[in-house]
Parts: sequence; structure tokens; C-alpha cells
Amino acid sequence: MPLSSWLFIPRRHAAANADTSTASRPAGFYRPETLATYLGVSLSTIYSWNSSGYGPAFVKLGNLVRYTFEDVELWLARQLELSRG
Repeated sequence: MPLSSWLFIPRRHAAANADTSTASRPAGFYRPETLATYLGVSLSTIYSWNSSGYGPAFVKLGNLVRYTFEDVELWLARQLELSRG
């Protein structure tokens, strides 16, 4: 059964006065490979973070690991707060 047949991923619609840099990004998930590229780290670092509980929250869809855009942005914001003390 294809993933799209049972998984509902709502689409974001940009408001007329919304910041298009974030509003134009579709709702959905990062794959581990795309997350590694986005964060500028290796794929093995992403998997290491998963097993240690350090990185962004992830969901398992069968054997697939995915990260919501919102969880990644929240994790990044927390890392920024921690680094500033």
C-alpha cells in the first residue's frame, strides 16, 4: 500500500501578508539524507543523534525515519538558546 494512500499531510497556504520565506515551504517531512544536507552534517551523524536522543524528534513510518519541518525548526531554536546561555 503506498504511503500516500493512508498518510494525510496538510498543505500550507500562504496568507496574503505572510513572510514567503517560511510560508512557501510545504508541510511535510525531511528524509534523513535531506536533513543531513540541510544541517551540514553527515548522514552517520544524523543516525548517531537518533540513537542517542540528541537530535530533532523523529517519527517512524514503518521502516522509514522522518522529521517534521516544525520539529527540526524547534530543535534548532533550542540549540541556539542553549549556545547563547
